Amino acid sequence: MGGCVAPLEPTTTDPHPEQTLASRLNLAARNKDPGAFMANFANPDGYRLGARWYRVMTSAGASVEVPPGGSMLEVSWKLPGDDEEASNILYVALGTQAGRPVITGLRTSPQVPLWTLEMLDVTAAGHGTLLSSGLTADERARLGQQLDAAAALVARADVVPDGIEWDGGIVVERPRTSADFVVVTGLNAAETGGVAACGTGTPRITLSPQLTDEWLEPVLLHESVHAAVESPCSSAGEHWAVEGLAEWVSQEAYPVLADENRALVRSRLAASGVPYDLPDAIDSTTDYALAAVAVGQVFAHLGHDDAVELVDRFARTDAATKAERDQVRTWYLDELTRRAATP
Repeated sequence: MGGCVAPLEPTTTDPHPEQTLASRLNLAARNKDPGAFMANFANPDGYRLGARWYRVMTSAGASVEVPPGGSMLEVSWKLPGDDEEASNILYVALGTQAGRPVITGLRTSPQVPLWTLEMLDVTAAGHGTLLSSGLTADERARLGQQLDAAAALVARADVVPDGIEWDGGIVVERPRTSADFVVVTGLNAAETGGVAACGTGTPRITLSPQLTDEWLEPVLLHESVHAAVESPCSSAGEHWAVEGLAEWVSQEAYPVLADENRALVRSRLAASGVPYDLPDAIDSTTDYALAAVAVGQVFAHLGHDDAVELVDRFARTDAATKAERDQVRTWYLDELTRRAATP
């Protein structure tokens, strides 16, 4: 997709340049015509963006529309593993070349999708899709298998509440660089193994390129629970229930995580004693371990289906009553008191 392009002209006479570009991009992508597609971009930044854009549109079936507001294009695609269609709003910088509008690059915006930063490989898995950059074919195949294993473990845990129509799949993004992980997620790649987010309109998981092999599968399962129960798509609820459910499912599947969490809780109790309430802010690995204790006690005292429903009301809808919260708090503190008294 290399080639020369003419110098940019300062203005365009096209009254609707975004609509013109959207129509041309969609047509070229449908026809799998890289030349026609790249004719809508200008060197150097626009051309690099165009190459990445072409990969997404032709391999993932994306389409382009024009949202209200001007100088914006909306790229939408629904991959196997997505609950809903995912959309990215791109604030494009425009110019004119040979009398036609072209994209010269992107303007600064709060949300930057990974595919605008890196040339992505779109890898189909049995239970979803892997979007990655910089991985070998063997590495992509292995990560796809781990994606499938995480989805299967979520299904086996049976923690998706009534009202959530999860199809059993997940979509995982794995950036090539830590810098791109920061741009996409806003989080430090050295301190965050992964994150599930709903900024595109459907839950997707982004894994840190610094995540070690030892912890990749527990972290992926933790984030897969979030994606399956759609907790990233809700701002309601209590953090201990949101994070505790995902951590509890993950530690039930991976003894190494269960051992680590028991040690963290034991250290916390030895240093500070039994707390007074359920964990609120979840800022450290110890907070995650404590939240898992709380959720574990809900499942220990209620039947499985009732526990799923109650945790969901705490986590996603914020509809649990004060009496229910007081009951969970009692179970949680009783369990911590028992552990504090156990040598």
